[in-house]
Amino acid sequence: MRDTRGLIVDVRLNGGGSEDLARDVAGRFLKSSFVYAYSQFRNGPKHSDLTPKFERVVEPRGPWRYDRPVVLLIGQKCMSSNESFVAMMSGDPDAVIMGDHTCGSSGNPEIIKLPLNMTVSVPRWIDYLPDGTPIDERGFQPKVKFEPAPGAFEDKRDDLLTAALERLRKAPLPEQPIAGAEPVAAPNAAHEASSAGMPPVVVQTVPAAGAENVDPGLKEIRVTFSKPMQDRSWSWSTWGEDTFPETTGSPHYLADGRTCVLPVKLQPGKFYASWLNSENFKNFKDTSGEPAVPYLLTFQTANK
Repeated sequence: MRDTRGLIVDVRLNGGGSEDLARDVAGRFLKSSFVYAYSQFRNGPKHSDLTPKFERVVEPRGPWRYDRPVVLLIGQKCMSSNESFVAMMSGDPDAVIMGDHTCGSSGNPEIIKLPLNMTVSVPRWIDYLPDGTPIDERGFQPKVKFEPAPGAFEDKRDDLLTAALERLRKAPLPEQPIAGAEPVAAPNAAHEASSAGMPPVVVQTVPAAGAENVDPGLKEIRVTFSKPMQDRSWSWSTWGEDTFPETTGSPHYLADGRTCVLPVKLQPGKFYASWLNSENFKNFKDTSGEPAVPYLLTFQTANK
């Protein structure tokens, strides 16, 4: 898509999913790292017992950046990790967010069973927008508010998409394709090219970040980074009392050098949260000595 004049990204009907994958996509549009959200957790019995606000950061990625005009279409059915994606994309200086406000549903809930076959969904964190305001029941506001006329979405008509196309048609046709490193055939080499000059970031965890009903019989936590890491470089720390898994052995890396394995013993029905690096401890490092971007891993084990 290097020779396109612009791009429309339509996420109006996306109800959420993987925030890690959202970071992968949004990173291709960013010039620099961007704090797209803050998370705050309860750490005591009182209503006011809350942790500090933890930054959630998206990093640029890929051998080249899409630096042409982008129109991101949003609406009230955008929820959960999709709202995080919208917040990430607000860090793209070439993007215009257009449409209606998002739902304001940060996700990460815990389902509490009550008597009389009732259940209630309770958020396990406070999710904040980049400006520091809570997202729940507010949502993310578009930069360009679209007010639909009667019949705007009847049959095959989509006036918002039409307005986005008209906006992009005003952008000049590019004289040359977007410059940047060419992808190479070998997957590992391509990965190295895409992350050259950038600090390592967490690309996958087992259990997945925010996972629910994790098997308490799981014997190890695995964290995969975007780059090969230094052997014996790790820094696991807790952000609250009694949230760090009980360890049963020393961490070690798999043969790929990217995946760190932490042997653990988990308890059923427990919420876990651990920092992989932090502002004070930066011992996860790549082979050049560059510390990994801090990452907060949270998950909930199933009741037995």
